[in-house]
Amino acid sequence: MNKFLLIALLVLNFNFSKGQVFPLTENFNTMTPYTSPSGGWISTVAGFQIYPNHGNGSQGMTKQLTTFQYVDSVISPLVGPIAANSFLSFDYRAVLSSLYPSSAATLGSLDKIEIKVLSAGSVTTLFTINSTNHITSTAFTNLTINNLSAFTGSSIKIIIKVSRNPSASTQDFFYDFDNFAVTNAQGIKENKIEYKNINAYPNPIQKGNDIHLKDIFPGTYNILLFNLQGKEIFTLTKSIIDGDLFLNNNNKFESGIYFLKLQNDQHSYVSKVIVQ
Repeated sequence: MNKFLLIALLVLNFNFSKGQVFPLTENFNTMTPYTSPSGGWISTVAGFQIYPNHGNGSQGMTKQLTTFQYVDSVISPLVGPIAANSFLSFDYRAVLSSLYPSSAATLGSLDKIEIKVLSAGSVTTLFTINSTNHITSTAFTNLTINNLSAFTGSSIKIIIKVSRNPSASTQDFFYDFDNFAVTNAQGIKENKIEYKNINAYPNPIQKGNDIHLKDIFPGTYNILLFNLQGKEIFTLTKSIIDGDLFLNNNNKFESGIYFLKLQNDQHSYVSKVIVQ
């Protein structure tokens, strides 16, 4: 068994009935700067820290990853009981250690954030952020995970496991986290956003061809396109009626890798687009 999850299970067995809260809403602003997270949060190798300024005027939780410290986990307080409409929401980003936090980090093939649930002695992976769905940006991305209904009636702990490629020659970087919440839909309904990864067609596309996405929930969306360095290429607002989105390329995009994000008050879609 992975040693970090083993530690998590030991923590669960020791403290499963203590400190239970619901809803859990944590912005980390009351915790002591430059110390390990408090208030029931546990870092498995004491590597997560509270930073007084994320560059967004708010205090948050962070973990620096290097080729020597390339994996760590943090465990939330005990949360519950979970209801059928409970969901998890948090903000995150990846930024380079140098000139923190003004330089965004690009995730490699082995760099990832895994969101797991610890319940009744077992661990379930809910979602993984990796090179296929991470938006390279110094701005925080909100992620909302709605599939907590499987744990209805139970009390759970959330595990955030962060990893990087220990053999990579890339720069060291931080994963930053803020505004962590586990609550019910009626609690903060305006923040309940369904997050999905979708595929562009075709992908890769030839330079000059249109970008096509389908199975989009009808509505009006803010549409943003970022390059691999996190630079915003364009933004527009567009209404989608029949579930299909066509973006006219017109040779605007050079060959490379881009991330396309669509978001409104209820839905958020991210697609990795490769232009040849």
